[in-house]
This record gives sequence, C-alpha cells and structure tokens, in this order.
Amino acid sequence: MIKKIIIFGCGFHGRAVFRNCIKKKKQYNVICWIDNNIKKENKKLFKKNIYNPKKLNKLKYDYIIFSGRNIKYQLKQIQKITKKKKLYILG
Repeated sequence: MIKKIIIFGCGFHGRAVFRNCIKKKKQYNVICWIDNNIKKENKKLFKKNIYNPKKLNKLKYDYIIFSGRNIKYQLKQIQKITKKKKLYILG
C-alpha cells in the first residue's frame, strides 16, 4: 500500500526528502508540503501545494516527514496541532 506523505519544510533538506520519496514512488506519495514561511503558503513546489501547518487537521495523510535543522521546534508545533503519532524524523 502506498503511504501518503507530507513533508515539513520546503528548504534544502525537505527537497532532498522529496527526491528520495519520488525514487520510491511505489512506497510513498508526497501529497503536499507544510511550511511556516507565510510567503510560501498557497504556492507550489514540485507541483505539490504548500500549506501552513495549521491546516494539517484538514489533510488526509499517513505520515509527516521532518528534516532539517529545526526539527525540535517543528515537532513541538505539530504535536500541539495534531494527535497523530505517525511522524518520521530525518536529520
């Protein structure tokens, strides 16, 4: 079964995660991005929508993948927003 993935962060590390996910397209489907940068909200990156983390509860996904240097802050932020435990951390 293909897992629906959300990537937190549109920066260098997030794009690297995206490239790894598309190599494994039989396992993962990146459905969108979430990012704290207001300027990126409602735009697209690699043809995938970018949302504010506050919209996370309206999205249907299996896992969130965190990467980059702000992982601790991102985790705290997401844990306040959602109760889901399906989180991956790549650092």
